[in-house]
Amino acid sequence: MTKPNTRFQFKHGDNYHLERKKQGFHTEKIKNQPIRMNMNSLNKRLDVQKQFSTRASTFDQSARWITDEQLIKAHPQELSRPGKGLELCCGTGAVGRAFVHLGWQMTGVDITEAMVHETQKYFPAIQHNVEEGLPFKDETFDAVVMRQALFFFQPEKLLAEIQRVLKKGGRFVLSQTVPYESPEDEAWLKKVHTTKQAQLLNFYTAKDLEDILQSAGFKIEKKRSLTVRENITNWMHHAPELSSEKKNEVMNLIRQTPKMLQPYRNVTEVNGVLEENWNWVIYTTTGKA
Repeated sequence: MTKPNTRFQFKHGDNYHLERKKQGFHTEKIKNQPIRMNMNSLNKRLDVQKQFSTRASTFDQSARWITDEQLIKAHPQELSRPGKGLELCCGTGAVGRAFVHLGWQMTGVDITEAMVHETQKYFPAIQHNVEEGLPFKDETFDAVVMRQALFFFQPEKLLAEIQRVLKKGGRFVLSQTVPYESPEDEAWLKKVHTTKQAQLLNFYTAKDLEDILQSAGFKIEKKRSLTVRENITNWMHHAPELSSEKKNEVMNLIRQTPKMLQPYRNVTEVNGVLEENWNWVIYTTTGKA
């Protein structure tokens, strides 16, 4: 089993308990109307909350991408100076810790209380459903970051809320696993991900993400692509929400990756460890001036 990368697992120290007012928290009515969810979306949100509550204590060990040093470093790479930052759907705060390490004053938001408790070991965080809007005043943050979570949401209103809480000219950093630039890989990855994660509301290609960002008024300043070598055996081992049958289904799907995709995916199984390549994109964008 791959050991987690602990480079960014440091404490925030004596400054941990910052006043909420200084962080930009507020209890006024959120300006955007709450997103209306149908029953299917509500059930999926509750399933997400339950799943990540169960996984919180071992989340950092559950997949290589979560603590991959190169991937984490890519998020603040294009940001010139520290300021106030917000990590949405922060999980255990793995990306936010890298920002803190560079001098940023970070705040985390996650729907899952157990994940919030993990993040609070490193920087302030609150439990909140971002589909109901963001509980912060206008123009609070210099940067907002979100990794591997946009596919759980309908993006339009969430991105509008991100625009609202960003300072003028603030930066939004978005990262996501996407297919390699192959129609065959797009269909294949969608099949794998929807088999593993029934709670997904959307499946995105890099082009989809670029269109969504630009439609929301973000200017894409930099796009980076990275490959993370993922341990699928370990990924399934740390998926308690899945039945044994479902885990085997996901593993067998990856074992049966079409030969035409092997140059991208490079699927191997050695000594019982199944691995493949995952394609990541990281967008650094600028909000409305």
